[in-house]
Amino acid sequence: MRATGPLVVALLGVTTMLAACERRPVDEVAAISAARTPAVPRGETSGTSGTSGNTGSSADKADSAINLKVQSALSMDADIKRKSVGVDTKEGEVTLIGTLDNQSQIEKAVKLASQVDGVKSVNNKLSVKR
Repeated sequence: MRATGPLVVALLGVTTMLAACERRPVDEVAAISAARTPAVPRGETSGTSGTSGNTGSSADKADSAINLKVQSALSMDADIKRKSVGVDTKEGEVTLIGTLDNQSQIEKAVKLASQVDGVKSVNNKLSVKR
């Protein structure tokens, strides 16, 4: 017998394990899930609303998307891509932090960040490397 012997044994083992798994009806699974989910009083929201301060809010997701787009725009520029520029975004306001080689690179970084969709303003905290 070639290498099929171990394969057959493995398949039998997997089949036995799957047969031993307990299957539950869909409505029973839904009832278990509902029992584990905390109730939210009417008129209130769970932690996923768009208010600031809640992790996972739509504003936080929008800021994360803007942050990634700004970082991507900066990394695509030949003069800036290998430099150390930190990006922080809060409610569409982008802050650039770090050092670049010269003033023209700083101006270019600010311009690139301001051109990203969703950016309301750019707070420039970049400095020239000494």
